[in-house]
Amino acid sequence: MAGAEQLGRALTVLSDVDSERRAALLARLAEWSFAAAGDQGAILARQAYDMAERVGAVEVRVNAAAVLALTARNTNYDEQLKASREAISAGLRNGNLGAYGALMEGLAGVGDFTGGNEIAARMRADFGASGLTGRRAVADGGGDVLGQGDRGADVVTA
Repeated sequence: MAGAEQLGRALTVLSDVDSERRAALLARLAEWSFAAAGDQGAILARQAYDMAERVGAVEVRVNAAAVLALTARNTNYDEQLKASREAISAGLRNGNLGAYGALMEGLAGVGDFTGGNEIAARMRADFGASGLTGRRAVADGGGDVLGQGDRGADVVTA
């Protein structure tokens, strides 16, 4: 059984009442679904975000915002920018690295090329403070991903 199927099944056994656990499962299912055809990923991300907000689950809301930013890519720049900014507001957490890229992509989509260096600096600082580590995944690839010279950081691990 695939991850999305397992998450869907878990949602069916949970109560329909708003809860942090239900919001977290919706966010995770949205993450699995964001690239699928249609708008199911976006719908799930919005439901997860709104539910997390209603129950006061800040970390789940931040994670849902990261997925929401991905689902809004190239279709709703305002939503993409708002969600990306919220996703990185709490610093780098395992799972929201893509929010920095979504923010840069959203800014480029609206023609704002002035914030890239600031976002990259924020990502480097947040990465340094996160406790996560980066390692080069391919011996000859990677480049200076996080401003670490030739050490690169293609793969993020906890």
